[in-house]
Amino acid sequence: HDTKAAVTGQRTVTKGFESRWKSAFRLTELAKINIARAFVMNPEVLVLQNPLMHYSNIQGGRDLMLNMVRKFVDCRGLALPSASMHRRRPRTC
Repeated sequence: HDTKAAVTGQRTVTKGFESRWKSAFRLTELAKINIARAFVMNPEVLVLQNPLMHYSNIQGGRDLMLNMVRKFVDCRGLALPSASMHRRRPRTC
């Protein structure tokens, strides 16, 4: 019984922290953070719904995002050694 309370208490602390740091960002910033987190996880399949919605092309944001997605697919991941590219599985977006 005590273990259950401890786990529940830990989840509450984690949930509280999660909501506090998320509240410091605007929705557009959270969307960008989530896309960056997805790239860092380096999945073989990446599903993006409206990935350009939070990027304006005023500062080239849309072009930058499209280039990152293309590089992710073409190079089979981002920021990985090019020598190992042929051993990595293809990426799909």
